[in-house]
Amino acid sequence: MDASASLQKYYETFAKRMKMAGIKPHHKIAIGVSGGADSMALCILASQWKCTELGENAKTGDYVNGLEGFVVDHGLRSESSEEANCVQNWVSKLGIRCDISKCEWPNGPPKQGHLEEAARNARYKILKEKCMHYHIGVLLVAHHADDQAELFVLRLSRHSGVAGLAGMAFVCQMFADTSSACSGTCDDYSVLLVRPLLCFIKDDLYKICKDSGQQWAEDPSNRNLAFTRNRIRRSLNNFQSCNFRSEIQTLIAGCRRAREFLNRTCDNLMKEALSLNSEYGYAVVDVQKLFVGSLSDLCLSRFLILVLQFISQKHKPVRGRAIEMLINYIHNFPCKNSLTIGGCIICPAPGSKGLKILVCFCDSPLAPSSQICTVQKLYNEDMQSVTNEVKNIICLSSEFSSSVGKIESEVPFLHVEKTEAVLDEARRLQLISESTLSRLLSLRDEMSKDFGDKPENGKFEENVLENQTINRSVFEKMLIPFEQSYYFMNRFVISWEKTKYNQDHDLNHLDAVYGSLLGQTNINADRKCSACVIGADGFAWIRYMKEVDWSSLAHLVEAQLPKKCIYPSKIDRGRMTVGMHEGQNTSTCADYVIQKAREALVRLKTLPIPARRGLPVIVNRQGTLLGIP
Repeated sequence: MDASASLQKYYETFAKRMKMAGIKPHHKIAIGVSGGADSMALCILASQWKCTELGENAKTGDYVNGLEGFVVDHGLRSESSEEANCVQNWVSKLGIRCDISKCEWPNGPPKQGHLEEAARNARYKILKEKCMHYHIGVLLVAHHADDQAELFVLRLSRHSGVAGLAGMAFVCQMFADTSSACSGTCDDYSVLLVRPLLCFIKDDLYKICKDSGQQWAEDPSNRNLAFTRNRIRRSLNNFQSCNFRSEIQTLIAGCRRAREFLNRTCDNLMKEALSLNSEYGYAVVDVQKLFVGSLSDLCLSRFLILVLQFISQKHKPVRGRAIEMLINYIHNFPCKNSLTIGGCIICPAPGSKGLKILVCFCDSPLAPSSQICTVQKLYNEDMQSVTNEVKNIICLSSEFSSSVGKIESEVPFLHVEKTEAVLDEARRLQLISESTLSRLLSLRDEMSKDFGDKPENGKFEENVLENQTINRSVFEKMLIPFEQSYYFMNRFVISWEKTKYNQDHDLNHLDAVYGSLLGQTNINADRKCSACVIGADGFAWIRYMKEVDWSSLAHLVEAQLPKKCIYPSKIDRGRMTVGMHEGQNTSTCADYVIQKAREALVRLKTLPIPARRGLPVIVNRQGTLLGIP
């Protein structure tokens, strides 16, 4: 039997998976390539699929059309660059254009214990950026069934819930870390992350490479038992029973069905019970609508976790006792008190008599500096085309999704709250045998020793954080230099720009362009006007609003500021001409600041007090308030 015949079943399975994902052969596709047997097998399957489906139109020269390989060199081993070049050569011989990117570690390589997570985050960041650069909307990665089983055991030992035990999604969206400064309106740019090999086991991928005569590399770090995943892999390899392997996959599939049902329920709740104030970044939840019909606490907690994550922009979800407190708070409606949890303030909405709640961002000393990033002016017609393509793929994928599991009574684990109960329920439903249950419990206990009673095991982390000594000044404010745009909390775009008037008159004036409550702030460092409060370096800082800012606005309205800086009034200062002169419809910076402070107070009074605290504000080096986006 020739190689192509022996691999035919794998080609057919791969084609079905791509169809399930809604991906067609003409779509531009990227592949994340490490050089291991997994990713090399993925390259073989993807190349063969494209060539088979596109026929004579599949290639231009030696390369398959619309297929790019991306190799990420983490730079953590001395031989990594040489290995990356070797992998690039292998991928190119398969007819796939291949690009190498190297990770930069400005603060030095990550330390042991954080190495895997840091490398993974850096890798996906680079892969997303490369997809944006090449205008590619689909990224294939080579995770397989054995990876899924390892992740299941890892999360089992960490006492994850049903959604966590469901493992890696077959298809998910990755949104860009930096915002596109679009001319006109466009949707957020995203890349569709697809894992077409989740139904393949590791041995399948070895066979694909061997029968294709393809070399691969073995990462030496995969043998390092200092990494938890490697210890789990070794333990799983001690159980070679086919029944054990297949039953784990059946159990994962059951958890995945539950997660899909939860996600659909959350989507409906988002439409029915949630209102987002996109301008000021807070949410209103209609609590009454959460209890229309029989909603399990699992569905309710999933919904609330998603809302908290969106408002707080935290990557890790609220867990353990924290979510239990929130569920109890919701069940005791009409809500009367306030609750601070997961980086958010939750309180009754004004005038709702406790039937609606506000979810507002709460300034936290643990807020990461990644809350602000530079806006990249990347938008063009190609990117809009990619965005539309991703939407179409998602629509096609939904057409192939199974209708099984859309009825609540058919979905397992929906009323299971604890990890142990998931295994017991799986045994009751005969998804796993008694021997598999025993082995999983043994693996869980063995791996749980690595984690102990850490907060991530479901313990309530809020009180732990309160008892730590934290230097709040580290996160007090973040620098935003002049003439750059910034995306803050995935909600606010902030930029500093010089007006035409300033350029024509060669003055050291800067304008803060916000959105705007305080509006533009005119700066003249030469005249030292007290209303012009940015230094000559043009730097400003961003932080969250405090009570003192409210007092500052009130003080500005009543203040008698020196009227030194004069500019023509009743005209957009960004469009002034050189012909303007003092005395011609003039006003002063002080007049302008007072006017804008008054307007800011009026608008802020319309906002609930908790929502005000979540607003970012612009300050100068001394902390003086300049503007409120």
